Amino acid sequence: DGEELAYARGAYRVGQSMLRVLWFGRSDSQAVHSSVRGCSLQGAMLSAVEQPQTTGDSASTSHSSEALVTTAPTVAMALVGSLCVLARWFDCKKAEMMVLDNGSGRLVRHLSKFGFAALEGDHCPTTTIDEPVSMSACCKRVAMNCCPEEWQRTLPAEKQLGALSRTVVR
Repeated sequence: DGEELAYARGAYRVGQSMLRVLWFGRSDSQAVHSSVRGCSLQGAMLSAVEQPQTTGDSASTSHSSEALVTTAPTVAMALVGSLCVLARWFDCKKAEMMVLDNGSGRLVRHLSKFGFAALEGDHCPTTTIDEPVSMSACCKRVAMNCCPEEWQRTLPAEKQLGALSRTVVR
């Protein structure tokens, strides 16, 4: 019926070689539609496996022994992955976002499943703190793990866009 299910918006910061995810959910600051919230692109609820969690730096090492990583991205995270694919065309190294969690910590934990970690010096949310949390992840990792292969195949490969990125980034 043409109803919006999910939406993502970001901005590439040339001087910092960083993607700033401005919003993911639906337009007008709405949450992802309830029919797709927490579901993979195939509509199934997600299972999980254990993998190390890293910071947003591309050369980072694990700072937590284990963190939950889903086997497939949610619909909203697939859109974030697509933003990262586009940013990688310009040799983007890091994706950052300001996470507006309601104090439950659920959104922060969800993003941690996909490689996002709180930036150094930022607090870890608790059930009593509902302040924004700055999180970052390796852009390449999010692009590879969250953007569906079918979507990636319809986009030009990173290597084909080298001349474009050199022209735009200058």
